[in-house]
Amino acid sequence: MLLDNLSALESDTARLQDSIGGLHQQLTISGNLATTLNDSIDNLHQALTACNNQHNILQDSITTLNRIVVEWIEITDDLLDSITWLRQLLANCQTGTSNAPINVEHQIQIFPNPVTNQLHITNDWQSGDVVELFDMNGHRVFSAQPNNSQFNIDMSPFQPGTYILRITQQGNKISVKRIVKM
Repeated sequence: MLLDNLSALESDTARLQDSIGGLHQQLTISGNLATTLNDSIDNLHQALTACNNQHNILQDSITTLNRIVVEWIEITDDLLDSITWLRQLLANCQTGTSNAPINVEHQIQIFPNPVTNQLHITNDWQSGDVVELFDMNGHRVFSAQPNNSQFNIDMSPFQPGTYILRITQQGNKISVKRIVKM
C-alpha cells in the first residue's frame, strides 16, 4: 500500500510539475506579450507626438497664410480705390469736366469696424448690387442685395475673427474690406 501511495504521489508530483511547467510557459508568453504591447504603445506614442508636431506646423502655416490673405486684401482694396479714381478721372476727361472734383473716396461707408453685433453699410444702392461676406477660408457666409441707403448685416451669429466684405455694383467689384468681428 505504501508503494501505491508513493506511486500516486509521484503521479501527482509529475502532474504538478507539468502544471507548473505550463504556467511557466504561459507566464513567459504573457511576459513576451506585455513587452510587445509596451513596444506597440511606445510606437503609437511616438507616432502621435509626430502627428501633433505636424499639426502644430500646419496650424502655424494656416495662420501665416491667413495673415498674408488679409494683407493681400488690404493691398487689393488700395488698388481698387486707385482704379475707381482712375475710372472717374477718365470719365471726367471724356465728358470734358476735367475741372470737376474727383471723388477719391467712394460714397460707401462701413461701420463700426471692429464690429460686435450690427455692421452698417451706407451707399447709394442700385438694382443688382450685391454685398457678400466671406470667412478667411474663402467660404461665403452671407450674401444679399441691399435696397435702401442704410444696409445692416447682423454679425452676432458669426464667430469672432476676420471676414472679408465684398461689394459689387453693376457687375464690378468696387469695394473689398477687411471686417473684424469681436
